[in-house]
Amino acid sequence: MTATDKIVKPSNCCISKTITKDFSPFIEIPKVDYETQIFKDEKISKEDIDFYFSKVGVNKEISNFSTETIYSMLSNLKDIDKDGKKAKLIYREIIENIDEKTINKKSKEYLEFIKNGYVFCSLNSSFLYEKVSNAYYIENKTFGEEIIEQFYTIEIDRRKRQQKVERIFGVKPLDKLDFQLIEKPDYHDLNPIFQNEINELKAYIYAFRLAKDKNGDESKWLKSSKISICKTIKAVYKHNGITKGFELKPYEFIHVDNKNEIYLLVDITKGYKLFSDLQSDFRFTDVIAEIYSSILKVDTHRVSFSRLFEANTEKKIHILKTELDDNNLEKLKNSKKRLNVVDDPKIQFWFSILSSLNKKYEYRKYKDEEFKKLILTNLNQDIEEYKLNYGEINDFSNFSIITQLFYNINIDIPLFNENSTIELDIKQYFFEQLQQLKNDNQTKFEVLLFNLLKDNSTQSKETFLEQQSKYENFNQLPIVNSVKIEINKIFYTGIKSEFQIDLSLTHVDIEISDIYKSNLKKLEKQIKSLNKAVLNGIIENDTKLRSLIYFGEYVRIINEYQNYLDKSDNSKEIHFNNNTHKITKGDLEALYDLISSNDPITKIEKINSTKPEVTIGKDGKGKSKESSKRFEASDKETPGFIGEVLVFKSLKEKFGDGNVIWDSGFAKKANINPKGDDNKHYDIKYKNKYNKWNFVEVKTIASKKLEFKISNSEVKFGIENKNNYEIMIVINASDMKENRRIKY
Repeated sequence: MTATDKIVKPSNCCISKTITKDFSPFIEIPKVDYETQIFKDEKISKEDIDFYFSKVGVNKEISNFSTETIYSMLSNLKDIDKDGKKAKLIYREIIENIDEKTINKKSKEYLEFIKNGYVFCSLNSSFLYEKVSNAYYIENKTFGEEIIEQFYTIEIDRRKRQQKVERIFGVKPLDKLDFQLIEKPDYHDLNPIFQNEINELKAYIYAFRLAKDKNGDESKWLKSSKISICKTIKAVYKHNGITKGFELKPYEFIHVDNKNEIYLLVDITKGYKLFSDLQSDFRFTDVIAEIYSSILKVDTHRVSFSRLFEANTEKKIHILKTELDDNNLEKLKNSKKRLNVVDDPKIQFWFSILSSLNKKYEYRKYKDEEFKKLILTNLNQDIEEYKLNYGEINDFSNFSIITQLFYNINIDIPLFNENSTIELDIKQYFFEQLQQLKNDNQTKFEVLLFNLLKDNSTQSKETFLEQQSKYENFNQLPIVNSVKIEINKIFYTGIKSEFQIDLSLTHVDIEISDIYKSNLKKLEKQIKSLNKAVLNGIIENDTKLRSLIYFGEYVRIINEYQNYLDKSDNSKEIHFNNNTHKITKGDLEALYDLISSNDPITKIEKINSTKPEVTIGKDGKGKSKESSKRFEASDKETPGFIGEVLVFKSLKEKFGDGNVIWDSGFAKKANINPKGDDNKHYDIKYKNKYNKWNFVEVKTIASKKLEFKISNSEVKFGIENKNNYEIMIVINASDMKENRRIKY
């Protein structure tokens, strides 16, 4: 008895896990419950039961069926399984689990099936049985669906090795179609760039095939092959002497074999503008892999080919190193040599410029003097004057040179990108220029804002620091990827629109910080029993109150002070420069004065070899690692504060008072900078000898081991400003001068 309640011969049954009831009535499963209690009592295992099944003629796998049984089953499918549901299951099981070499081709059943049998096929979106002699198998999708639908194609999954399918089922591969163009294709605008990229890609693809290409056929095909991307393709095909027309759908292609050219139809609704648009379209990358896999007749590397196309050069190299174990890139070098590939980023860069200007040139490798002459003749430019890092063309150091070059030859970034395999993105260069302009104009902005608000209402004056913070973080300026933007105009127009302040106006210099300090002293005189720590705590946490100090409005501040006044007079000891001092707890203004008056200038040294040990923690200020011997265990801010004071004072000594700004929360607590804020993710900024602003993160440690914590937000800020960002490490901040060091 079978699982479908039939009584059949054991030879028609199978106990393979891949066989289900759906195979009935062609293949049956014995009806048996392996978990029956009697089997457990007698300690009879599944293996024991299957062994006895095999002894009475039940097949363990479909591969154990005789040739006669298999082909009798295939011959009966047409009459019993009219909708083909069983056929597709059986075809899959046979192609996956039967070795074609075990088929007895002299068997009467085999010969009858091959000569007169039927297989389940598709034709014009319909499904039906057709004679074996009229059916075809499609191993790879090398033709469009409209072409495929014109042939009877057996319902067997693709990529199952067409020789095996033909030997078992007798169907022929559909591979003898002769394609001919009936008019010139309408090439896509990106076609020249695409072909340059494909030329580079060939060496990486061939690196996967190098060891297998014994007779050089694959290298010959790759060298002579050409893939064109088209917006329209009009062609016909010939098969068995009959010519037929067809239409391709997007992502389909034809191979004109006599020219070794492939024409690929793109999806024009995608609106590809840059080569990167093609790389980011997963269907497009898949079809590129399909082209190379099908024509090279290898499916093993299909996924790798797709990854290579969508990768930049660095990632391509990584793929070869990891997948081919080619750490020294010997396979890539040999591949390029076999394919005669031009491999010079310098030449490629200038080729893109020549193409942008529609200059004629020969695509090949040049000797230095020969290439120099080519560029001089066509562009009237001496390439030796442009010291570019061609290997990393988007390196920040290149941008000022590229800007000048493009200005000289009158081209812009978008035009270059249309003709280049590597997309230039110069926006970061102008973004940093805007940041420099913002820093350069910060004091002027403060003065103009102060003058704008001083005659306004108290409510308006309360926004003074908030608007300054907004200015410092303002990045909503329209930067485009072009060398022709007017950066000063963009900056001044953007600030005027956002803040109603015209930075192009002249103004009378006012020391805003001096006004704040003077007014703060006046405030302190109006408070009886002054506790500076309490007052500083109140104004430090309220930007509105701090803003009012600039304008000499104290009523609200005094009321807040009275509400929160702490009458206790707590003090603590501070050890600095080999002396012990007493100050009020939390009075960082007093601590700043103390450090400043005890020789804070510390030697600044560049780190030559020792790499700091960095721990990336949660957002928030990284904690100091200064020795707990010098400070109470609960006092976590004092060492960090002293470290920042030392760096601040030492930088002012080196670069001048007006070129150093202390911007952290400590600066606010010490009443040095009312706008100080730890959310800026740096502590100090200074203008260096090149007139550029650098951002400094200060870390204070006690040991010689350069180890510190840094928050995620600090790391992010450092990466965003990598060209002008430094970490300064203060060692032994509280020690004597000769033992203190600032390293960066």
